[in-house]
Amino acid sequence: RKHLEMERSKIDPLVQLGLLKRINEFKDEETVATTNISMGLEGADNSIQQSLRLDNLIFIANSGDAQAMFSLGIFYSNKKEPGKSQQWLEKSSKTGHIEAMEALGQKYVLGEFGGEPDYQKGSEWLEKAANVGSLEAMRTLGALALAGNLPGNKPSQSLHWFIMAAEKGDAESQTRLGELFYIGDIVKQNLKLGMEWIHKAAAQNYGPAEAA
Repeated sequence: RKHLEMERSKIDPLVQLGLLKRINEFKDEETVATTNISMGLEGADNSIQQSLRLDNLIFIANSGDAQAMFSLGIFYSNKKEPGKSQQWLEKSSKTGHIEAMEALGQKYVLGEFGGEPDYQKGSEWLEKAANVGSLEAMRTLGALALAGNLPGNKPSQSLHWFIMAAEKGDAESQTRLGELFYIGDIVKQNLKLGMEWIHKAAAQNYGPAEAA
């Protein structure tokens, strides 16, 4: 282990992260010469491999790498450790990492950090993500507004977020927008405009729009 740590210390943390990102580009191929190429540990137990990968990721995250922070936030979320997940996602989000802001906002509105949805904090992070181009955040904000759960917004204001995403070519938002105009329950009914948006989504082979 001491030898491994010494060798790892010779590699720049950002280079290490680059190597970790490339792992998914390759498939392990078992041969006669090697039965385990993960971390260079032949026959190592999976728990040992995971521990070393986690140690490495924490080391890189502590050096200030936003992607590593985000990865740790998702890792701890999957491990059902909301406190650690929140900590790392917030650190990553504060650097402007879009995926981290999306995830943090989603988890707040789903109540994953305190048991109850926090729409205020969730919408704040989602708006930050939406303002730098996150289609997922725009869709979520639209859905929250439509359900009456977006602080300071009426259901009709969901149009703002759906239009923002629809104009960027998001098929799901185009469909939701088309339905709102077609049905006309929270906005003034406009059948022509409703069908135009639905047709745009259908042209992208989006199933719900094709079935509408």
